[in-house]
Amino acid sequence: MTKRKIEMTWRCSACDTVNKGRHKVCQSCGDPKGADERFEMPQDTAQAATVTDAALLKLAHAGADWRCGRCDAHNSGARASCSQCSAAREADSPSRPPPARPLLRRRDRAPGLFAKRGLWCGRLRHLCAADVRRLAAQGVA
Repeated sequence: MTKRKIEMTWRCSACDTVNKGRHKVCQSCGDPKGADERFEMPQDTAQAATVTDAALLKLAHAGADWRCGRCDAHNSGARASCSQCSAAREADSPSRPPPARPLLRRRDRAPGLFAKRGLWCGRLRHLCAADVRRLAAQGVA
């Protein structure tokens, strides 16, 4: 009997969405996968789809992504050199997650009471007076 390869998932800590393992950012809210967000085995492995795509299998075997020590670019674990500056991968290159996006870009996608698009701070939607002044000064509001 041959072993099946199935894609694991991870749960976004910002919006609780379950994402496929290949995604580096949440497909719902756009937050990057953090180091504290662990991969999980699907609940029903018998019903989980078998991964047969050669590109996905190569990605899985490549190892953790890494950051370039010279320009701090995010690189796939399969790369031996930086995609941005071509610097060789160092043996101890950190595999940090992509930097978090600013909260001002985060948009409300939740249905129901808070369906109106707006700014978020944590999980609460609000726009305080200081935010209004700052956005007005930037020409956003």
